Amino acid sequence: MISGIGRNQKGNIHPLIIQELEKSLIEIVLEETDHNLLLASRILGIGRSTLYRKINKFNIQ
Repeated sequence: MISGIGRNQKGNIHPLIIQELEKSLIEIVLEETDHNLLLASRILGIGRSTLYRKINKFNIQ
């Protein structure tokens, strides 16, 4: 998942790693909830509108 991060990056890679983990977690929860956004947002502990924003940000289908 993060094998390529850091090779061409200068500085702090922590935000990149966190973003990759967050994206993966959202994808897993969406899969487990059959893409039920309300249930997924509750499991993740975030609002539904926040989940929508993150889905768009990470380009999750």
